[in-house]
Amino acid sequence: VDGGVSGRSAKRPEFQRMIADSCSKTRPYDAVYIYNFSRFFRDDYETEGYRRKLEKNGVDLLSATQQITPGPHARLQRAIITAMDAAASDINSEQVTEVMRRNASDGFWNGSVPPLGYETYTAEIRGKKHKKRLRVLSSEAAIVEYVFARYLGAGSKASMGIAKLAQHLNSKGLSYRGRPFTPALVHTILTRESYV
Repeated sequence: VDGGVSGRSAKRPEFQRMIADSCSKTRPYDAVYIYNFSRFFRDDYETEGYRRKLEKNGVDLLSATQQITPGPHARLQRAIITAMDAAASDINSEQVTEVMRRNASDGFWNGSVPPLGYETYTAEIRGKKHKKRLRVLSSEAAIVEYVFARYLGAGSKASMGIAKLAQHLNSKGLSYRGRPFTPALVHTILTRESYV
């Protein structure tokens, strides 16, 4: 299981471990079972490439829902199925992106955790869908303002670099929603478009 990682990406640690294990000399598997080919990889070219790696090492790729008839037509069947899956994934991605753009242009928040200094609230209910907007959360907003002020050297204070600023925030007992500040978290605040 590679939770939250797109099937379009090869950067899936567990997927890559499965492929490496399947292609190793010890070959612990005779077959890799998948629900359907789009669960394996959401790209027809990549699906075939990884399938061939498995095949070279004697490991079958078998789908529970998309049966491939053994024989000379197997490659054609697989090509049609994986091309259709890839096209469906592209269409779905395009539609989701358009809905998210429309949602954002209407002033609504597109899910995920809001940036530090904000919280979400239900602005409208459309059917069963809660349309959310952001509003300032003053207790966290003060931390964000402090981060920018210290980074820029506001007032008579000297400006601080990102690593030093993370240490400074932690020494003051401030946190990023309960987590200690790291240079990466400080950098996230300083470069987040939401604050513009």
